[in-house]
Amino acid sequence: MADQDDEGAAGLESVSDPVGGEVSAPAAIAPEGGGAPSNGRRPKWLVPVVVAVVVVVVVVAGLVGWRVVESRRHGAALDSCSRAVKTLKGKTGSDRLAQYREAAGVKSDQVKDAKTVAAMRRSVKDAEGIRQPTVRCKPSMSTGELNATADQAGRIDGKYAALSKAAKGVIASRDAKALEDARAALDGKKEEASRLLADSDGKVADNATRDGLQQAINQAGQTRGDTARRPTRMRRMRCRRPSTG
Repeated sequence: MADQDDEGAAGLESVSDPVGGEVSAPAAIAPEGGGAPSNGRRPKWLVPVVVAVVVVVVVVAGLVGWRVVESRRHGAALDSCSRAVKTLKGKTGSDRLAQYREAAGVKSDQVKDAKTVAAMRRSVKDAEGIRQPTVRCKPSMSTGELNATADQAGRIDGKYAALSKAAKGVIASRDAKALEDARAALDGKKEEASRLLADSDGKVADNATRDGLQQAINQAGQTRGDTARRPTRMRRMRCRRPSTG
């Protein structure tokens, strides 16, 4: 009986002794609340959370930057559109439209060069009539809409620039013909007056009438740029004294 107790004690000692002289490490103690052991390692959930936060920050920063850039682009588009519309209004005001309509009403026989009337007709047709364009720039419009409106205003402005040039050509040609006709009429009257003056020599009792007619002829010559001179016979007649019988 005593031998069996000694053998059991020896067996227990052999089990409790470390194998190979190693010292066993103490068991890890889990923290309260079921967390991971506090052995210096990062929790598994930490990396995904950090990544998610970084992604959110990048997305927010990108959205803010995009809004700033888009706001600047919208402001530049609004400014460009407003300037284009202002330039167009300078060519399509009520006074300018009245001038275009006046020129469009001029006929070919009223101008010195009929080509100006044909050019005016083409310009009116290209502009699709003479009327006030309805082009507006609003802050509520998108950047794309503002750019499209600016382009539209630029195209219409080009058409009215051609219309303005054509209208000036028609008016200038009309005035040139009117001046030419007036000079021709003046020349005709001057020739008629000169004949009348020559035919009246010695046939009027009062020379004041003939002197007045001569002055009118002289003024007509100066108006046209000519220098009218009195006939030599007229000067001699004025120096002649009336006969005493």
